[in-house]
Parts: sequence; structure tokens; C-alpha cells
Amino acid sequence: MRKRILRTIEKNRSEVWGILFRRYPAFVWSDRAEPPSVPPVFVFHEVRRPVVEALLRFLAENAYTTLTADEYVERVGQGGRGWGREVVLTFDDGLRSLHDVVAPALKSFHLKAVAYVVTGRVPEEDRPGRLLCSWKEIREMHGSGAVDIQSHSVLHDSVAVSERVVDFVNPGSKLSFLDGDLAPVAEGVPRLEDRDELPLGTPIHDWGTRFGERRAFRESPSAVRACLEEVARGGGPEFFRQRGWRGRLTELVKEVRRSGGDARFETGEEQGAAILGEMSESKREIEARLPGKTVRHFCFPWSRGSRLAVRLSAEAGYVTNAWGSLLPGFAADGHTPIPVERLQDCYIWRLPGRGRRSLKEVLRRRWSENRQDRYANR
Repeated sequence: MRKRILRTIEKNRSEVWGILFRRYPAFVWSDRAEPPSVPPVFVFHEVRRPVVEALLRFLAENAYTTLTADEYVERVGQGGRGWGREVVLTFDDGLRSLHDVVAPALKSFHLKAVAYVVTGRVPEEDRPGRLLCSWKEIREMHGSGAVDIQSHSVLHDSVAVSERVVDFVNPGSKLSFLDGDLAPVAEGVPRLEDRDELPLGTPIHDWGTRFGERRAFRESPSAVRACLEEVARGGGPEFFRQRGWRGRLTELVKEVRRSGGDARFETGEEQGAAILGEMSESKREIEARLPGKTVRHFCFPWSRGSRLAVRLSAEAGYVTNAWGSLLPGFAADGHTPIPVERLQDCYIWRLPGRGRRSLKEVLRRRWSENRQDRYANR
């Protein structure tokens, strides 16, 4: 419960800050504001049909035009003058609702959107139970012209950033990047299905985004192997019914390290190569899968990054970096790549037009929907 509360506070901190200190565009907090001169950008993740259709209907009925990522860059280059009713709709992760709900709605209202996909996690086929769009569906959306496909990295993964072990994979662990803010990912495993299913007993460290400032910590393979073997000897899932199992595994890791295990932090060169590799490979993959497509826009997973990652994204050929509702200080310092602030989708209702909702109503509904989602996921 405590972790859930802290995570909620962290996730909403920038949003609260933006409203209270009026860091958001004027149309969000002022009823007197004119349509913004620079096209605002909005971010969606999972969507429900009634919600997204209502938002798109509001935009269409008020004569708002939606832009691709390249068109947004053109407007920024022109200073945004004279483009008062243009917006950008972005969808992160490439979830199935993008194809099943969003794409048909965009077509119905003659609008378009930008979708940031995680290339290494996209399934080849439309298999049952999948959470993400398949490559077949991505090609279909790209071909329609309604969805501009761009990069959200290869794996949307996180790395250990400390030698401190905070837990071990157990039957109650949720490791998918879709289940939490950050989730550890196995190294050296090629496909999504395996990388999100770490063996029982695998040590979990303090972790952060692959694109952050902190270098990755690489646990001793001997320590990991010792933990896995201990769990196997204890009956696999049955091991975790025993009292004190965390303490036993923690002492085992310490013992192996003391005996000369090869745990270490990656070098600066390794960190840079890993970040650049993620950015470059995701770009190459999309362009190979979608003939004629040029990928120039990168969205940072969890809206977290670093000066190093920004610099390397330019080296990889990106012209924009998509972030969250407030830009990190280092991203706002320069304009290459162009940093893109993205408001939560609910603030579309604050755009000037018929059917506009008050800020109080927007926030009330947002809080209510968040509570419903939390209860539904328990």
C-alpha cells in the first residue's frame, strides 16, 4: 500500500505543480485564454472507447486539426503563428486499444495521431492474450495515414542502478513494464515473453530507466545462479511459503559477493553504447517494417532521461524528444532535439470551444477515473 501511495504521488507531482504554479499553458487554468499559438501535445496510454470518442468528437466539432510529428516540427519552426486550432495526439506503448479503439475513431472523425511503439516487444502475430499491437496491425495503421508511427525505444526497459537488493522475483511479482512505473528486465534474452518472466529467486535491485544518468549495476552471475538454485531446492513456488525466505536469499547474495563474485557497474562507454543502441535499433526496425517510413521522433519511457540520452538521441537522428507534462531542466536548456511537453489527455476538455469543461470538473473526473482504475486492478 505504501509503495502504491508513493508511486501515485510521484506520478502526479508534476501535474499538480503545473496547475498550482501555472506552469501549464494558459488555456488549462484560465477560462479567458485564447486557443494556444503553439499546438499543445496530449498523451494517452490505455483508452476506453467512450472516453476517447468523446474527446475526438469535441475536437472535431470545434474544428481542431490534428498534426503528425513532422507537422508539429514545422509549426514550431514557424513560431506557431496563426495556428490556433491545431493539436497533437500521442499514444504511448502501442497497446491493443490503439488499433481496436483509437484507429477506427480517428478515421471516423477524420483526425490523426502519433503512436510511439516499443519495437522489441511488438508481437509478430495476432496471438491470443497479447497486450500490444502486432506488426500486422501497425502496418495497417501506418497504411491508413491516420497513425504516425514513431519510436518509444526497443524494450522500454529499466536497469539496476544500485547494488542494494530490494526484493527477489517471487510468485507475487509483477514485472511487466505495463504493470508499474519501472520493472526490471532480464539481460540477454531476445523476446518480450521471456524478458518479462524472470526466474523465481532472481535478485531485484534499486532500478531506474535505461536512459537515466545512473550507470547500470550488473549483479554477479554466480550470485544470481546461487539464488535460483536455492529456490529450486526449496520446491520452486513452495520455497516462498517458508518464513524468512527473503533473509536467506539476501545473505546468499552477500556471501557470494564476499567470496569474489564479479558484480560491477557498467562503464561509461557501455552505458552510452546501450542507450544509443536502443535508440538506433528501434528507428531501424520501424523503418524496415514500414517501407518508406522515416522515423525522426523519440519518446522517453516513463518521461525520464538524461543529458547523455538527449545528446545521443540527436546522434541517432531524432529531431524531437517527447516528455511528460513538465520538461526536465536539462531538456529545456537547448532545442536539439526539440523537447516536447505533453499534457494528460483529459486537458483536451480545457481547449476553447463548445462543450468546454471547467478545470474543477476535469480534475474531479480525472480523480474519479483514477480511483476506478485502481480498484479494478486490485
